Amino acid sequence: MYRVILCAAAPLLIAAAVRPAVADDWDLCRDGTGDEAIEACGRVLARDPNIAAAYLFRGVEYNTKGDPDRAISDYNEAIRLDPEYTVAYYNRGNAYYDKGDYDRAITNYDQAIKLHPQLAFAYGARGTAFAAKNDLKRAIADFDEALKISPGLTRAQEERDRVQALLEKAK
Repeated sequence: MYRVILCAAAPLLIAAAVRPAVADDWDLCRDGTGDEAIEACGRVLARDPNIAAAYLFRGVEYNTKGDPDRAISDYNEAIRLDPEYTVAYYNRGNAYYDKGDYDRAITNYDQAIKLHPQLAFAYGARGTAFAAKNDLKRAIADFDEALKISPGLTRAQEERDRVQALLEKAK
């Protein structure tokens, strides 16, 4: 599975507008890891519950800790606040994949691709989800698209090779 966590550049603009004491929490939320980042994001959101990026960053940490349900809840909030937040759809897809819900993962990768058709990682992740569902031809097509967009995407090439070997073995 693709373990790339995408983060948007737009939240950096938010940090520039935040007061210094709050900026420390914002920096920890955005750049920290684990419980420290989760708590910092919680403080940021306590001050302003309308910062989609804080939900995204906290969701990333929840999913990294193995709590995809809490991650999905945070990604849902990020998307509610910003329905075109491509990265939130991508990361929510990762959380659903981690839960073994490949159909929902694919739906989220579909939305990320719809919003950002050149997002090679989303094609690769969707290909991995298709492979998990044993839909190997669709997986290959997604890996091919990922490689077309980003030829140096090693993980997509490795997954494509693995799935191609499965297809050939099945013949």
